[in-house]
Amino acid sequence: RRVMWTAEEDEALLTAVALYHPGHWIVISRYVGTRTSTQCAYRWKSLCIPQSVKRAP
Repeated sequence: RRVMWTAEEDEALLTAVALYHPGHWIVISRYVGTRTSTQCAYRWKSLCIPQSVKRAP
């Protein structure tokens, strides 16, 4: 079941990535507290790539 990310989770993700750097998803997911490492990695990727770039042919 998909559950939307909250603003608090996004903020925690951004803070954790700044502290631990992308790639350390297990540590980052522990910091976020409510998401798995895979969910954090996918969310980070979606936050970093603008929608217009994702849909480019």
